[in-house]
Amino acid sequence: MLTQDDQVVMRLAWWEKAATRHRDVRVPLEAVRRVTVEPEWWRALRGVHERGLCIPGALSLGIRCHQAGKDFAAVRRDRQVVCVELRPSAPFRLLAVSARDGNEAEETAEHIARAAPKIDTSVSWRQPVPVPDESEYAAALEYDHKRSHAWHRMRSTLDRLRVRAWSGLRQAAQRPHLAKNSPR
Repeated sequence: MLTQDDQVVMRLAWWEKAATRHRDVRVPLEAVRRVTVEPEWWRALRGVHERGLCIPGALSLGIRCHQAGKDFAAVRRDRQVVCVELRPSAPFRLLAVSARDGNEAEETAEHIARAAPKIDTSVSWRQPVPVPDESEYAAALEYDHKRSHAWHRMRSTLDRLRVRAWSGLRQAAQRPHLAKNSPR
């Protein structure tokens, strides 16, 4: 991770680009809220893995979704992680990338913090993901229920059609005299 012009750039290797189906991640420096170093690699991961490559207990590479938005992670086991929290205007809420060693993690975090114009220094740790409001949660559950109900209705219709098709084929097979030589 580096700064280039007025952007934070997370450079990905060719295989990482192929695995995540994403180019290098670029975010304006204005969107950087806070930069921290997470000593435990797994604590940088939030939400559910959506796209990319995930090997539980070893690697998380790609986009992760949670109730506050999306994170982009390139995190490996047993390495410190540079966490760049972003403002809501950015495409992601967090960029998390593993560093080769602790010194590189600290240097990268300091470099990005110095370059970003609007760093929040009120706390020195990463903020938790906000819990959704109860009304938002209820609306999401209702939407999921409606979508699930529509899916089951469609599924049962398809099952009925499949049964009718198979029974028609069975009936035709049971009456071979009607199949080929019968006048119509």
